[in-house]
Amino acid sequence: MSTWLMNSLFRKTAYIYKFKYFTALDKYLSNRGAQVDLHKDLVHHEKNKRSLYHWTYKHHTSNDLLERVIIKSLGELDKGNLNYAEYLKIRAKVDDMKKIRFAENYDGYKVATDLGGTKERELFKLYDQVIRNERGELAHKLWREKVEKDPQARSFLGHW
Repeated sequence: MSTWLMNSLFRKTAYIYKFKYFTALDKYLSNRGAQVDLHKDLVHHEKNKRSLYHWTYKHHTSNDLLERVIIKSLGELDKGNLNYAEYLKIRAKVDDMKKIRFAENYDGYKVATDLGGTKERELFKLYDQVIRNERGELAHKLWREKVEKDPQARSFLGHW
C-alpha cells in the first residue's frame, strides 16, 4: 500500500472517531443529555422505593408471624439481597413450622416432634422460641405449666 492511501485511511478513521467522540460528549454533557441521565436515575430510584414500600406495607399488614417471614424474604429476594436457594430454604422452614403449628392446634405439639425426626425437633425449638419472644418469658412459662397440667386448656390459652 502506498503512503498516500495509508494517510487517507488514517485521516478518515480519525475523522470518524472525532465525530463519534464529540457526538457522545454532546449527548451526555449537554443540558438535554444531563436531563436524560437524571430522569433515568430518578425512575430507577422511584422504582426501588415503590418496591420497598410494597413489601413493607405487606409486612406490616400481615397478622401472621410466619407469613411476615415469607413476605420479608420475598422482599429481600426482590431487592437482590437474598438468592433464590436461600429463599427456598427459608420457605421450607416456614412451611415446616406451619405444620408444627397445625399439629399444636389439633393433636398436640409433642406428637409432631415425637413422630418427626431431628429436623422437626429443631423446628419445634425454633417455633417455641418464637412463641416465647412473642408472648414474653413469664407468660410463656405460665402457659407451658398450664398446658402440661391440663391439655384441654390449650385451646383457651393458646392465643394470648
